[in-house]
Amino acid sequence: LLLGKGATKKMVANAAITAGARVYTAAAGKVSPTFGSTLFQVGIALTAAAADGDIIEVSDCAPIKTNS
Repeated sequence: LLLGKGATKKMVANAAITAGARVYTAAAGKVSPTFGSTLFQVGIALTAAAADGDIIEVSDCAPIKTNS
């Protein structure tokens, strides 16, 4: 499904992420809690990730370009 359409999405974290944190694009198709001027916000984490590689549930949105 496209981002911002349909149900929540399962995504792979690249680091620890707390529930409620905004998530952004990251290398290798993962998501990150770290904001960056060249990244896109893709949603808000509904579940937490303890470490790299954990799968989290995300309330996704259409990608939003972040600005510095």
